[in-house]
Amino acid sequence: RSGIINGLTDRWISSNRDRWQPYLKLSSDDRWYQRGVNSWIYGIKDMVNATITRIKLQGYSLQEQERIQQRVVSGDDSFIKWTFEIMTEYDRYIRNMGRVDFDDLIVFAYRLLLDDMELRQRMQDRWAYVFEDEAQDSTPLQEKLVRILSEKSGNLLRVGDINQGIMGFTGTDPSLFSRFCSEATNQPISIASRSTQDIMDLANHFVGWVRESFPLEACRNALANQQIRGTYDDDPSPNPVVDDFALTVHEYDSGEEELNTVAHKASVAAKMFPHKTIAILTRDNWSLNGLANCLTERKVPWEDASRGTTTDQQSLEDVQAIVSFLAESDNGIRFRQLVERLMTDLDPDELELLDNYLKNLNPEDLLYPIGGVEIGSIPEELWASGSWKRVEELLADLRRWLEYSHLPADELILQLAGEMALDKEQRELVNSYAGQIFRLLRDGAHHDLSSVIQAQELDRNMKLVIRNLRDRKGYSPQPGTVSLSTMHRSKGLEWDIVYLAGLAIDHFPDSLSQRFPGDIWSVKEEFRNPSALALAQLNAAKAGTGLDLGEIAAKARIQEISENLRVIYVAITRARERLIISSHKKNAYDKVLEPSSIFTEIAAYVKQNVK
Repeated sequence: RSGIINGLTDRWISSNRDRWQPYLKLSSDDRWYQRGVNSWIYGIKDMVNATITRIKLQGYSLQEQERIQQRVVSGDDSFIKWTFEIMTEYDRYIRNMGRVDFDDLIVFAYRLLLDDMELRQRMQDRWAYVFEDEAQDSTPLQEKLVRILSEKSGNLLRVGDINQGIMGFTGTDPSLFSRFCSEATNQPISIASRSTQDIMDLANHFVGWVRESFPLEACRNALANQQIRGTYDDDPSPNPVVDDFALTVHEYDSGEEELNTVAHKASVAAKMFPHKTIAILTRDNWSLNGLANCLTERKVPWEDASRGTTTDQQSLEDVQAIVSFLAESDNGIRFRQLVERLMTDLDPDELELLDNYLKNLNPEDLLYPIGGVEIGSIPEELWASGSWKRVEELLADLRRWLEYSHLPADELILQLAGEMALDKEQRELVNSYAGQIFRLLRDGAHHDLSSVIQAQELDRNMKLVIRNLRDRKGYSPQPGTVSLSTMHRSKGLEWDIVYLAGLAIDHFPDSLSQRFPGDIWSVKEEFRNPSALALAQLNAAKAGTGLDLGEIAAKARIQEISENLRVIYVAITRARERLIISSHKKNAYDKVLEPSSIFTEIAAYVKQNVK
């Protein structure tokens, strides 16, 4: 879906330079101009994708949406106008292909219930009770749907935690569930068996501090006034207990030092406590990539908690590594990376010997040696252990795979998958990978396999596929392996030991005047959050009212800070036995940051309560 929308957006951008370029704050002779243009183009694409989803999930009737769209299209130029223009092309495109957008499935279901009274009555008679879990993550459309289904019986049970409403970027709105709770009979559920008392006390203190003392008063309602408590003494699933204080805080000089030290500490913990589950949680994927590199260098097993099971992930990455090599078979670095990846069960010392040996050779020297490989050049240890025979078997595989290079890209990948021992889920991932590559090549955005496998769109789409597979299978952290996850994606998961990194002002701003991580730096101040502006323009078009750009920008920042506070609450409550929280004083550009009120409060609490 995003690939189609991005392609149509690219076409729109090419044809409408006079509409989007004026928003740039840079002149064409600025040394950062092209980088700024690229940043703005990516921002437009993200805005269009997000806003199309929001339009579809508002729960408009067909007539209501047509009326809003007509009002927008006939009015002044705006981000929501851009979105409707691209959405019209997108809807036409998928309709001509005989497809249905995923979000439209629920849109069509809702409109059927609105328009077909007989169907609506039949559905209402079919279910005496309607239950909804994770209700804080409902979209306006989903809420309208469950209300219609339960309208006749009056039996609607919704379960949720307002303090875990952190999916705003998907079009959800936790205020809907909050409003429902104020209207309906409700039964609080305050008992939680996951965490030690120390961790629960911190979570409760954090809620109280936000509601009473958070510096930005407009955000003090970000968390609901609810306290969690442990189980009763006779509960069969009691809260965990540790001998000492479960909380630790650290502040580092820089973000780089923080990530390196946290990775080191997690590595030590994984070796000291091989029976414990361990996680490092950060706000963004960039930090996770740095942590992954640190853990890999230390030869510590780790897994990305958002990307499915390790075996599924490794199988796809094996195929990706093979395809990357076949796309550039004369690339010595790709050759060495592939050999090292497919020979990971070698002794580490032997693997290092093999890597050093390969550095002095071109791929063709081993794959197609004239007169054969020079025996004397092969490390003696590899001969003695019999490992060289396995290298020869791999070289034979590579020569066979190179013979498949004439095949179309998707057929090539499926041929490779057919030679690997893959289970059902692994085959599904590889088949999706082949399909994504086929579509990107067919649509003409990329002209060869080498460019398409490096496309950001391919990486983004595969992450979605892997995430969906993980959601179906469920994710269970492995003891002794360090799990890496963003705080958002950690929701619903738990670990014995959690490192919560990056609680600094550059990741979690606490005032409207600070720089926000998602801001588009290259456009004028009031337009740096185009998704929020587009949503406000949509609501104004529906109501027939005007807009105050400054007010919209401030409201968007208040909502973002509020959701960030809930994200931190969710992250705190992922820990079962121990929670280590850290921050840093300088950003990536070595600039000293303002102190974070959030980290300062948590650090003061821990210092005051340490036992």
